[in-house]
Amino acid sequence: MNREYKNIEIKTFVQRILQIFITALMVGIFVCTGIFFTKLHKIDVNYDINNHIHEIMLDNQELMLNIERPSIYANFESSGRKLSEIDTKTSELIALLKENRQLNKAEEEKLSQSLEKLKNYVKEFNSLLGTSGSDFKSFNVLYAQSKLIDVKQNVLEFIFATKISISSIKNYVDFLDTLIENNNNLILEYKNTIASLKQESKIKTDDIKLLEDRIKAVDEEKTYLILSRKLLHGVKQLHEEKEEIKNFTDFENILTQLKLQVLTKIEHLETTNEQLILVGAIFAVLLVFVTFIIFKYSLDLTRALDILYKAFLNSPIQQILINTKNKKNLYIEYVNDTFTFNINTPTEQSENVRKAQAMNFYDSLHGVIDLNDNAKGFDYGTLIQESHNKIQEYNENDITGRKETRFFSIFRKSIGDNIELINKVDVTKKILQIKDYKTKLDNMQKKLDTDSLTGLLSLQALQDKELKDDKSNKNNIFLYLKIDNFNDLRLNYSTIMIDEIIKTFARSLKNALNVKDNDEVLKTTNIYHLQLDEFCIVYKNHEEAMAAADLIQKHFKAKNVNPIMGKKNKFELQINQNMELKDLELNIGISSERDIRKTNQEVINRLAQAILASYETIKTKEPYCVYKEGLSIEKQHAEQQRVVAQIRYALDNDKIFVVCQGVHNSLTKEVSYYEVLVRLRDEHNNIVSPGLFLDVARKVGLYKNIQEVVINKVFDLIENYPEAKFSINLANSDIINKETRDVFESRLARCSRPEALCVEILESESIDKYDDLSNFLTSISLRGCKIAIDDFGSGYSNFYRLLKIKFDYLKIDGSIIESLVVDNNARTVLETLVGFAHKQGYEVVAEFVKNQEILKIVQDYGIEKAQGYELSKPEEPHNIFI
Repeated sequence: MNREYKNIEIKTFVQRILQIFITALMVGIFVCTGIFFTKLHKIDVNYDINNHIHEIMLDNQELMLNIERPSIYANFESSGRKLSEIDTKTSELIALLKENRQLNKAEEEKLSQSLEKLKNYVKEFNSLLGTSGSDFKSFNVLYAQSKLIDVKQNVLEFIFATKISISSIKNYVDFLDTLIENNNNLILEYKNTIASLKQESKIKTDDIKLLEDRIKAVDEEKTYLILSRKLLHGVKQLHEEKEEIKNFTDFENILTQLKLQVLTKIEHLETTNEQLILVGAIFAVLLVFVTFIIFKYSLDLTRALDILYKAFLNSPIQQILINTKNKKNLYIEYVNDTFTFNINTPTEQSENVRKAQAMNFYDSLHGVIDLNDNAKGFDYGTLIQESHNKIQEYNENDITGRKETRFFSIFRKSIGDNIELINKVDVTKKILQIKDYKTKLDNMQKKLDTDSLTGLLSLQALQDKELKDDKSNKNNIFLYLKIDNFNDLRLNYSTIMIDEIIKTFARSLKNALNVKDNDEVLKTTNIYHLQLDEFCIVYKNHEEAMAAADLIQKHFKAKNVNPIMGKKNKFELQINQNMELKDLELNIGISSERDIRKTNQEVINRLAQAILASYETIKTKEPYCVYKEGLSIEKQHAEQQRVVAQIRYALDNDKIFVVCQGVHNSLTKEVSYYEVLVRLRDEHNNIVSPGLFLDVARKVGLYKNIQEVVINKVFDLIENYPEAKFSINLANSDIINKETRDVFESRLARCSRPEALCVEILESESIDKYDDLSNFLTSISLRGCKIAIDDFGSGYSNFYRLLKIKFDYLKIDGSIIESLVVDNNARTVLETLVGFAHKQGYEVVAEFVKNQEILKIVQDYGIEKAQGYELSKPEEPHNIFI
């Protein structure tokens, strides 16, 4: 039976898939048909566009033929009319192309401009044609009377010739100018002769009459020649304009290009139409086939529904078939053997008992499931809780592990028109597993929120509850506590004892806030243990926070402390019977009521504010500090950030450079070698001295980068200036840093003059790894490098160990040299150091020799070398080695 039920389900699923498929096929056919007719319309439109272009091109050719006729026979009215037709048809073409989105703004403008240029050419031609026609009529009147037969024939030939060069017309115009000039000269000669005859005593009337007749005849010829010249000049202009029109092909070229584009589009559209017809035919065949399959499966399903109820009888899922034909009197059609409503009743029950239980169960679902919603199917499930025949809605917060409680997922599906299937799926195991997982997750969260050492709330809890963007706590005030100089305790006590100190302090802190008659708000406040000796308490306002700070100070105040020693209270902490810590101090900082946004990237949240305020108390010695913008510690931080930005800029833009200061023979003042010192240029090209950036560079981890630049520049100086010697300052941290040491040793291995380098070791810096230092100095000494102890006399009790290393120079600390003029003790120290150095065979270098008086003392003490502003100032290498 289960197999039959499964087959029916498969067939139902297949039928639905096929129905979806046939719907998709129908949509595909409609889409193909729509695209097909759309493409047909586009083809018609493109044919229409092609016909428009063709007509315009024919009209343009006809216009050109009309203009090509013999000059004065060209009909300007006909060409003007044809030009007007071209203009109208071109406007229609542009509108048609724009309507079908086949012409962009640039192409439209190009076509319109070329048409406008053609119109201007033709208008100019017609204007010249009209003028020439008028001149020809005047010429017709005179040329019948003129006796200049050769001139007549030549002029007429120029006018009516189909092909004639413009230059030949111009030459004949020049010839006519010559004839006209000759006539002018002849007329002038006749007039002069007549004037001479009139001056004679006896006037010869006949001669004068003859001369006047000749003047008239010559003047008539001149008039004819002038008109001929004017006519030919106009014909020349017509030919020139005709050549301009013939050479102007932009308009025709644009039309030809548009025509090619349209023909290409038509060809593409006709090809895709054939493909669409093929796709449409395939869709139609598939539609017929799928319709047949659906019809066949529908017959099978109709027969299968008759035996469907049998499939439920042996199902492992509790199932009910309900007859819904009569909506008022529903009854149970079938209940399978697995079904039970009472969880305490054995499953071996009669069919009537099971039906009664099923109906009771179905009725109990009202209020839990909307049984009137026919849209719900197998894909819809509602979780319920069932205990002692009572059904209620599932509540994840009311889950127990009692054996009498079961959890079910209810599914409903309509079978045919009048049968409804109810599935009751047991999900008890899954629900209890989920509950167990949630419990474990809650326990894990509690562990994250609780500090394991002190039992206080953790930093994670503070971040989750107070530092998130939550309107309910965004104005809370943070009170931060830290035990001052706690790192000293960590160095002197074991880890177990440090933990005991922290636990004791945490208990004392809670006691401080739980003082009798204290404000209940302060008592119930949560305390957060951030890390080691750092604690935080959160209050609603500044009044509460400051009251708590006063309580804490009062509680921890040591009994035997003289108040004159400072405003900040010291305190004692009893760890156990055998151990008591004394003279401890608390740094307490209180935040403002809101986070402060400096930039889009930088926000000083309230915890950071409280920490900054606590650091301020180290300087002010106040019991506590309330944060406000502009604290000295904040300014110090801002200044450090500015210097860091300078250093990064200099490193990124090659603005780290070196200067050289001479180390001189104290007597002759000749330079023995140059000490190389580092400088940088900021973004404004200002020079920044090392005292302003090296300490910051060490704090932020950029010192190594600067030192590597200096190392490379020192070795470059050795190679570039073969007559000079140089020294470089290396700190103990440079030598134990593998990357810096590798850069130095790599350049030293490739150096052509290692004997030109002196390495100055800072005696004022604490040295931890003497073996590493000794090995390094021995190695470079064997290569020929000189070694000097810098700042000798100011050291970190390295005096004895340094003596075990072979040196070439001892550089006396500058503070001793500067004090020689005013401090006799400084002279005593100097005398001791110089005596010691000379006994050991070291040369001595005096730093900070800034005037002649100090130089004289240095010379008197027999110090071999001196360095300072009295002798030379630091200069860039290119200013020294010219």
